[in-house]
Amino acid sequence: MIKNKTINKLLIAIFSICLMNAILVIGIYFIFFNSPFYNTEFKKYDVLDNLEISQKDLDKVKNNLIGYFSLTKKTLQTEVMKNGNKIMFYENDEIMHMENVRQFFIFFLVVLLISMIGIIITTVLLYRNLRNHLYLRNFAKSLIVTPIIYLSAIVVIVIMLIFSWEYVFDVFHEIFFSGGNYVFYGTSNMMIMLPEEIFFDGGLAIGITWLLMMGGTITSGIYIKRRLAQ
Repeated sequence: MIKNKTINKLLIAIFSICLMNAILVIGIYFIFFNSPFYNTEFKKYDVLDNLEISQKDLDKVKNNLIGYFSLTKKTLQTEVMKNGNKIMFYENDEIMHMENVRQFFIFFLVVLLISMIGIIITTVLLYRNLRNHLYLRNFAKSLIVTPIIYLSAIVVIVIMLIFSWEYVFDVFHEIFFSGGNYVFYGTSNMMIMLPEEIFFDGGLAIGITWLLMMGGTITSGIYIKRRLAQ
């Protein structure tokens, strides 16, 4: 049992931050690694008809995309039949772009693993202390305050994107995507399969997922505080 109040507060803060970071990554993974999400979006934006390939090939491309980003597949390129000819679905510069995108998912995975380890370690160290009402009250407060801070930051970022989307988009891609491999023809297979609207829908779905999970965390903190006040 750790008796130092400062250390306990630090452990509680680390737990809450790790929890929020895990929620952020899980929200992204839950949507963009979700096959039914793509199926719904493809139907919504007539992707199959616009690509002029078979449903079987579209499913193959989709599964390879999810597998590539989730690190279960080593290669992204997929052979499909189009207009009676066998073709490679992606252009070379699109493959390079997707390789860069994959690095982000690797980073997210590392963040998730570190966060889960942090949650486990702090939970073990705090377990006995949380029987003390003072420490439990601080824990409940952290479950309320930390998600509110994260949600506030998300709202600020969303507002920035709404008012300066093109500027933020260009600056972000110029920094993280070398060689300008983020500008593609709208008629390419990748752009037809993944129009901007799908990313906006995905972003909205991720935001709702974050709101629900962080809202649940805040609700838990409020519940604990009310139980302690009884």
